[in-house]
Amino acid sequence: MIRHCVFVRFRHDVDASERAAIHADLEALRWAIEGMDKVQFSANVSPEPFARGFSHGFTIDFRDAAARDAYLVHEAHQRA
Repeated sequence: MIRHCVFVRFRHDVDASERAAIHADLEALRWAIEGMDKVQFSANVSPEPFARGFSHGFTIDFRDAAARDAYLVHEAHQRA
């Protein structure tokens, strides 16, 4: 299993409903990209001062490195 971690800094004009739509689009990739498993999203709630402006993040679990590599170049991922 490979866990792909992405940290996000949303612009101030991106509201909660837009963030939810982005998350839904990424979650939908599971049905288009073989080997893509669990997707999780979260706000950064750490009290440590290391966020550097990254307010949210998500992880995607892949079956293996080959599935992750296929995701990275997949047309549906590029559109998302």
